[in-house]
Amino acid sequence: MKNRKKTTISILIISLFILLLLGGTYAWLKVRIESDVEHVIHAGKLDLILDDETSDGINMENAVPISDKKGKEQDGYQFQLINRGNANSKYTVYLDDLDLNAGEVRMQDSAVKYSLERDGVELSSGLLPEIGSNPNRILDTGTIHSHTTYTYILKVWMDIDATSENMDTIFYAKIRVETEQENIPVTKSEMELTKESKEKVPLKDGEDPKKYTYTSSDWKVVKVDEEGNIEVIGPGYAVITKTDQYGGKEEITVHVTVPVEATFETNDKIASIGTITNNTCNLTENNQTTCQISLPTVEVVDGYEFVGWSNEKDSHEGKKENMDISPDKKILYPIVKIPGKTLTATFIVQGEGVESIESESESCKIEDTYNNDTLKTSCQITLPNMTVKKGYEAIGWNTNPKATEGITPNIININQDANFYTIYKKKAYVLTTTFMLNGAKSLNGLTTSQLESGSKLKLTCTVSETYNGTTANDSCSINVPTIEASDATPNVIGFNENINATIEQIVPGTTITVTENKTC
Repeated sequence: MKNRKKTTISILIISLFILLLLGGTYAWLKVRIESDVEHVIHAGKLDLILDDETSDGINMENAVPISDKKGKEQDGYQFQLINRGNANSKYTVYLDDLDLNAGEVRMQDSAVKYSLERDGVELSSGLLPEIGSNPNRILDTGTIHSHTTYTYILKVWMDIDATSENMDTIFYAKIRVETEQENIPVTKSEMELTKESKEKVPLKDGEDPKKYTYTSSDWKVVKVDEEGNIEVIGPGYAVITKTDQYGGKEEITVHVTVPVEATFETNDKIASIGTITNNTCNLTENNQTTCQISLPTVEVVDGYEFVGWSNEKDSHEGKKENMDISPDKKILYPIVKIPGKTLTATFIVQGEGVESIESESESCKIEDTYNNDTLKTSCQITLPNMTVKKGYEAIGWNTNPKATEGITPNIININQDANFYTIYKKKAYVLTTTFMLNGAKSLNGLTTSQLESGSKLKLTCTVSETYNGTTANDSCSINVPTIEASDATPNVIGFNENINATIEQIVPGTTITVTENKTC
């Protein structure tokens, strides 16, 4: 120990502070320090006295590290915590650092030991870091009952094991006490406000509003500025707390009502609006955004149907009896419509040429026409496919059963119920009649060198097409060729289908009807 420099451990000022106090009635808190200057702080019914008149304080000149035993033999610094009120109070005693003077160096907490007694019993002792770090070094905490006094003695010394780096340093601190009084009566009142209210927090005559602080439990209902002016925000309940400089409180329960008034619009589709019995409702609860009103009846002009009331002008839905409205949706519009209808297309098969059709009918709906929308007059159907028998050709569908053309495209609009008929045809075909020269000089003036195989003249005709199951054509006409007789048989008789016949069956130069291919 001989090589260590002398160190002064000084508690230059030890004072007592109350940072958080709650109460409705008040008494005095007295704090004395060695200079005999008295500090007075209002602290509700809790009196805290820091009294060092019976103590020499802590003033160790030329101090050196000492043992715990010698540290605890010091007189220490005595102060009292006195509750002279009728309510219990919570408290916490802190040991805080104070600012050093220029050139001074603070002693490390790890070199400082302390001992705290309360009412003659040691509460705790040890190195300073064991009770926390500045400014949260907690010496003692708890509840002091009404009409109770705690007497404390605090002793501080340099630890025997402190290192040389703590030489010529200073420990400089103060005592701080935070208290919160229990079960203090709070003055209560109520206010009824509306959205248009311009009110202040109530004060007694002559009171300065700036001597109070104001808080609101729900800023979605009301806000309060530093002068006590109340700003109404929305419906519901909130508590405004008015706190004076001594901790006294008044709680004002505020109920805000927001009236909402509906406006009923009209247009040229409305013949009349019935009696409006109640177009106003009130928002009264916290976070309430809508309230309900009763709706008037409506008579519409011919051709329209009343759907209901809506706060959306172009809506296709509406309410007829009751409806929720809100401050931003309180203009109501009548919703009307021209009712739509369902149309049916029926598909009819005619004749024997159709084997099958895809469907026999199809329906579509003309949608309702709302408000000022363009009137809808038609809806869309798809014409079905058809399958025809061999020898027939499908053309399509037509509302005219005698048509020879089909409607295209196959997706069409209809504006009324309609019948559609199958349109198809039996294909045209060619019949051939072969006339044999059979020893004559020529047929139609054509000689052997001009005839097919030197002996044949083929003449054709076309059996024409028929539509939609009407009686089918099965014959066509050809002109019978002329015959130039041979020299051996100068008499011309005519043609016959039988090569050995001796009588004419078909007269040359005439017109005949054929129903099949034949040879004459």
